[in-house]
Amino acid sequence: MPSWSAQETHDAYVLHREEYRRVLSEISDRVSATLLAADIKPHKTELRDKEPLSLYVKQGKPAKDSQSSTRYANPWEECSDLLGVRIIVQLASEKWPVADAFEASDQFTVLDVDDKEASREVKALTYAGLHLDLLCNWAATPLSDKIRCEVQIRTLAEHTWAETEHEFIYKGPDEIPKKTQRQFARVLALVELLDLELDRGVKSVSELPSFAILKLSKSLAEAAKNLGWSQGSRSLTLENLDEIKSRTKRPVDELAALSRKFLIEGRTKLASLHKAIGPESQRHEVKLHALAAQPECILMAALIDENPFQVSIQFEASDLYDQVQSIARAMKLGSYFSQ
Repeated sequence: MPSWSAQETHDAYVLHREEYRRVLSEISDRVSATLLAADIKPHKTELRDKEPLSLYVKQGKPAKDSQSSTRYANPWEECSDLLGVRIIVQLASEKWPVADAFEASDQFTVLDVDDKEASREVKALTYAGLHLDLLCNWAATPLSDKIRCEVQIRTLAEHTWAETEHEFIYKGPDEIPKKTQRQFARVLALVELLDLELDRGVKSVSELPSFAILKLSKSLAEAAKNLGWSQGSRSLTLENLDEIKSRTKRPVDELAALSRKFLIEGRTKLASLHKAIGPESQRHEVKLHALAAQPECILMAALIDENPFQVSIQFEASDLYDQVQSIARAMKLGSYFSQ
């Protein structure tokens, strides 16, 4: 197959760019699903499709070890960065779990992994991002039935440095003094130290017994937000979760798993419950239905749905009893509770 000239590559890409943008939109959805399945919540995800002029310039500059007049014989299958995704995480320890999520996904095939940290010289101060070359197993355009995508995985600190360096050094003015270039390089040592110390600090906090309850409260608050519910009082959520954990005598991880399962399987029941005694309902009385206005109502509903009789016994001497009973009644399971 003859190589595509730079002009032909440019013109064909312009003609079919909307197809690539359509694929990029699908990539966005499938990346989100891949990360969600792995319980990964990135700080930010960015998408971009290559500019036609940038592709024209790249195709017109052959690789150093090539005798060809163009970079790619088939740019649609060989160019890995026609489409790009940047995933920004808060901690350095979160970068490889993102890569592992793509390895485990049936939506993508990982063709190559470029670990900038592993490949740099020991004494060098260079960017340490993690780049993946992916094959989108489900995607096609009129130009090719094989679509690749570059994924860059960075920490927030690495991203801040890389964006600034890219603007002022990599694509900056000519004749930047070596002293100034070295200043930008030295900042990378601080970036590495920041990421290292943040990981250590987060690990230390994560090992505290109280952190599990805090993590569950955040998870329930996010779930409530996604349901369109009020997120209530954060301090009251923590108090209620402590009471629920104490009364049920179940590990926090088990309570969290039960909540996640019920959010999937019991979504209709949650909607009916919220409509019946939620804060926007006509029947809502704050003293009796305060728990129904809180994110932890999701967990309580899951516990009642699982075993209402057991919950009635566990909370019989609790200050939450009347509120728990009101939730059970709204779920048509009030007969398991004493009148």
